[in-house]
Amino acid sequence: WLTWVTLPVTGTYTVLADPYGAAVGSISAGVTVGDVTGSLSVGGAPVKLTTTGPGQNATWSFAGTAGQRIAFVLTDGSFGSGGYARASVRNPDGTDLFKPAYCQPSCAFDTVTLPVTGTYTVLADPYGAAVGSISAQLTEGDVTGTLTPGGAAVKLTTTGPGQNPTWSFPGKAGQRISVTISGGTFTSASASVRGPDGSVLLPKTSCSASCFFDATVLPVDGTYQVVADPAGIYTGSASAQVNIVAQDVAAQAAIGGAASTLTTTIAGQHGVWTFTATAGQQVSFNFTGSTFTSSSDVKVKVKKPDGTDLVADTRCGANCLLEPTVLPVDGTYTVELSPQNAKTGSLTLQLYSVAHLTGTVAVGGAASSLTTTTPGQNGSWSFSGTAGQLVSFNFTDANFASSTGARVSVKKPDGSVFVAATYCGRNCFLEPVALPVSGTYRVEFDPQDGNVGKLTARLYSVAHLTGSVAVGGAASSLTTTTPGQNGTWSFSGTAGQFVSFNFTDANFTLTTGAQVTVKKPDGTTLIAGTYCGRNCFLDPVTLPATGTYTVEFNPREEQVGKLTLQAYSVTDLSPASIVIGGATSTLTTKTPGQNGTWTFNGTANQKVTFAFTNASFASSIDARVSVTKPDGTALVSPTYCGRNCTISATTLPTTGTYTILFNPQSEKTGSLTVKVALGG
Repeated sequence: WLTWVTLPVTGTYTVLADPYGAAVGSISAGVTVGDVTGSLSVGGAPVKLTTTGPGQNATWSFAGTAGQRIAFVLTDGSFGSGGYARASVRNPDGTDLFKPAYCQPSCAFDTVTLPVTGTYTVLADPYGAAVGSISAQLTEGDVTGTLTPGGAAVKLTTTGPGQNPTWSFPGKAGQRISVTISGGTFTSASASVRGPDGSVLLPKTSCSASCFFDATVLPVDGTYQVVADPAGIYTGSASAQVNIVAQDVAAQAAIGGAASTLTTTIAGQHGVWTFTATAGQQVSFNFTGSTFTSSSDVKVKVKKPDGTDLVADTRCGANCLLEPTVLPVDGTYTVELSPQNAKTGSLTLQLYSVAHLTGTVAVGGAASSLTTTTPGQNGSWSFSGTAGQLVSFNFTDANFASSTGARVSVKKPDGSVFVAATYCGRNCFLEPVALPVSGTYRVEFDPQDGNVGKLTARLYSVAHLTGSVAVGGAASSLTTTTPGQNGTWSFSGTAGQFVSFNFTDANFTLTTGAQVTVKKPDGTTLIAGTYCGRNCFLDPVTLPATGTYTVEFNPREEQVGKLTLQAYSVTDLSPASIVIGGATSTLTTKTPGQNGTWTFNGTANQKVTFAFTNASFASSIDARVSVTKPDGTALVSPTYCGRNCTISATTLPTTGTYTILFNPQSEKTGSLTVKVALGG
């Protein structure tokens, strides 16, 4: 399409289409005359305009007066699939009051003061050849209300897009106030506070539902404004309140002295504790007794005598401990209590002089205990180690309320982390690690938050056990005697060999007391870790390669004990053929992990019953049987049958060869007899 032109003279005009080169074809032409126009009234209903030809604009005019505060909103734009319009507002002299902005399906121009008296134009310019409709509306002025400092909240509701709820209140120089906005129903909004001269006193902050402006001192006498600014075309309501904030609450505290409580009662009120200290003192700050709801409701910080931060803002609405800090200078320090978001409540502070505990422990020697008595107090054990030494760490006698009540870590001789911090408030065990260098190591004991308590450390020099076992050979036992000690059996295997693993003689307290794993010759896992603290059996697996395999025996945590392994070469019994209505058939397994099968020919829709007898197992759960169809899918799901069982009348779905699987469980072996009969 061609853009708008103003015809210079009256007469007959020609539209020419000139195909390029030798091209032939057809094309249609149309002529659109003028824009679509309408009139708006300030505060009136929306006016909808519809364009009918490419290039047409929708334009609305309205009479405006200098000083009027007007907001503009365009809604319900519809310009076809992918179509849109650009909207703008023009002054009476044709210059832009608002520059063009994308407008699909709606847009808004926020409240503005009209600069002159005259006829203004709102313009919607569809993109390209798009046609469609859109509505425009004018909203005049903001919604206003008056607040009394220290008085009740006042609710304002906007009724037109672009309107701002604006509250005014009288203020005096030096007055200390805070502002609370609550109950907002806007999808998106911001809020700010303006001074008597219209300048920003407190900058914009997000305020869709609620927000809070912390205590501030008014600089001059005059009328201040609280302004909520809904985004776009949103309307809704919000309540504002101006609080007169009394002086901050204050109290003195003493290092090693009694606890001190501060209580704020007015939104925006803060608290300050002061204490006198000497350079070099190591002090912890324990905050308890909070009446706030969540950790984010309060922040605390510590300032040096010169007013700079010693400890930065820390969330403390649910109590907290500021870890021991060495005071850098003599003088009076301050601890600031800053409730957040209009919250009020109480918090208690107690200051402690902290002296950390030290102890020594020897690898392979006796246990050593440390007991902290002061919140923030830590402990550390030092020990001498040799490069390559394999050491495990067992921590007992912990008397903290939960596992998160304390943490332990291990540092190298150069002070860097060797074993990362681990929760240990209810005892813990650190698996063996090889010491990287010779020197003095340090085990750190760090009670968390304000907790105090006891922990005992014992270090072990660990040498792992090795053994060998032959597939089809005798059993082999390993017994660990040192916490953290593991064992490994090796065996030679051939690709394609079918091997099962039977573990017996376990003397651990629980099944979870030990794990076993089987590794391939390349070190990757063949059978993943399996709990085996009360014996276990690993079903037969096919060895993927020829070489030396390893079976790893890993007692958990600090536990020690015995485990015996026997590996079996497994060959399943040859399938036995039976006949429906024919004689019984017996299978007997002799190797742990060995299975057996019977096969029989069946005809579609035959109804058969399976009777299993002469079971030689100790328990019903020692063996299972199942039946598969000719295509290998299940006809009868696995059924426990270690003490005989019957599978009631089952209709065969298709003609073909069916299979009955006899599967002794775990390491069990034994006999089972089957008879398949017609009917139920």
